[in-house]
Amino acid sequence: MKAKSFLKFVNVLFLLGIIFLLSSCLYVERPPRVENIFVSKHISSYDVKSIAILPILPDDSTFTGGYFATNHLFDILYNNYPSIDITDLQWVRKFDNSIVDKEIQSLRTTNCFDLDEFEKSELGSSIIAEEYDAVLIGAIDSTDSTTGIFLAPDGSVRVWRTFCAFEYLLVSLKDGRVLWATTCEGEAYNQMDNYFKKVYPLVDMAISNGIDEMVLTFPKEIFKKTGENVEDK
Repeated sequence: MKAKSFLKFVNVLFLLGIIFLLSSCLYVERPPRVENIFVSKHISSYDVKSIAILPILPDDSTFTGGYFATNHLFDILYNNYPSIDITDLQWVRKFDNSIVDKEIQSLRTTNCFDLDEFEKSELGSSIIAEEYDAVLIGAIDSTDSTTGIFLAPDGSVRVWRTFCAFEYLLVSLKDGRVLWATTCEGEAYNQMDNYFKKVYPLVDMAISNGIDEMVLTFPKEIFKKTGENVEDK
């Protein structure tokens, strides 16, 4: 009897341990989040009809690259905002993009977009020569990949999660003023096909999910969707 009671006690402890482990790694999928939205009080005085999208770095298709996320942003702008002339990404990608990182660092340390430095670069001088009104510039702030039990809204279970925090800014090429800026968080999830092979979603996917939410915060003074009345200025 004592042996059976002890065995039951061990089983109860084991079940409690399993429940504790599951509850400690059981999460609900989080939707993308947009924070710290900034819109310049002077934005209405800027006539922005053309925007150059600068690739978010690193602009490649590796696990941490942002190549496809930049393409995703381009597709949204091209298909939904006909009033704005958007740069051809393949044209932009012909040039050395190291100036993007320099401008991001300038914005972070001095809150200024260095127009003089931008114009000295091959990419910047080419964009200015084409008389674009503004640039849309982004940067990855942090990424993280974790394993857990993530419940999706449809009830399915995912186990591999990739998180990315990033930021985007719309900068006037007239004077370097930041017209709009925001910080975002996006996540992407994968189901488990093979327990022994971790397959985390690409950072691109997490950024793209965040971008879907981010575009909803675009300032209406500049971004007018298809079907909206676009007034000539």
